[in-house]
Amino acid sequence: MQSVEAACTYVSKLRVGATIAVHTHIDGKNHFWLASKQSEVRVADKNDPAVGVKKGEKILTIVWYDRLSDYKYVKLDAICHVAVSSVLVTVSNISWQRTTTNRYYLGEHTHNQLLDLVNNLSEI
Repeated sequence: MQSVEAACTYVSKLRVGATIAVHTHIDGKNHFWLASKQSEVRVADKNDPAVGVKKGEKILTIVWYDRLSDYKYVKLDAICHVAVSSVLVTVSNISWQRTTTNRYYLGEHTHNQLLDLVNNLSEI
């Protein structure tokens, strides 16, 4: 299980615009969503129940990638916030296998590595 400190250290080393994986639950199972880092880590100044952020929690501004299939994504426009504790710490940077106009394709190997990583977390 990763710590909030490990996630903060990991995220702080990434450039703005880098792709990150965010741990989530879908139908009671661990899964991940991809997002683009849009800010440095900061402390939430208020609760935001819409995204599950609590005042005093370390957060990050992001833009989500909407999953069209296991490997194909489209980048959304809306700016959002996410708790740093939900960011998955990966060994290597997440990179797209290829991109086209507003379509991003994740390689099968990277997809499976992220699934393995999220499935090995007991709880964040």
